[in-house]
Amino acid sequence: IAKQMVLVAWPEEGVKRQAESAQGGINPIMPAAKRGRAAEHEQYDGVVKSYNAAKGFGFIASEAVPGDVYFKRDQLPNESRDAVSQGIPVRFVLNYTPDGKPQACALEV
Repeated sequence: IAKQMVLVAWPEEGVKRQAESAQGGINPIMPAAKRGRAAEHEQYDGVVKSYNAAKGFGFIASEAVPGDVYFKRDQLPNESRDAVSQGIPVRFVLNYTPDGKPQACALEV
């Protein structure tokens, strides 16, 4: 019985995992947050998916941005902070955190 052994080195810092490409080489896999990224600093429309008033944050669903978009209470207009709830349409400017996660700022309700 013939067996094959593949030696794998530890990935460089910042690379979470590696995959073999169709050509047989090793390619780093991009984090999900960086695949199909929407343009940063652009304005998008979405709907509040969830909001926790006690903790001061929530998430927005937008067809233009893959995944949930995080937002903080301080990014809401002062007059809307107590009126935000699930299902409310919003407009926001998209930013990305240093680790590539989408975050909304300058929300309009």
